[in-house]
Amino acid sequence: MLTQASTWVQIVKANGEKVNIKAEPGQPVDFHSESTAAVVFGQPEKASLRIKGKPVNITPFVTSDNPPRALVILNQIKE
Repeated sequence: MLTQASTWVQIVKANGEKVNIKAEPGQPVDFHSESTAAVVFGQPEKASLRIKGKPVNITPFVTSDNPPRALVILNQIKE
């Protein structure tokens, strides 16, 4: 994952553990997709997500919250 603005990122592992990260512009946020259940982040319009090197369309995962966030459930992504 790569962001174009300062934002927060939460990695939710398959075991339920949560890791919170404050990402700065251009800072990559890496995680192991095999042990991750979901990725949640703010400012989805300024972020890009890649899984195993392939870009992921996060539009279906953007919430209607104000401000919006992205809740990407990894097992819902079609490869």
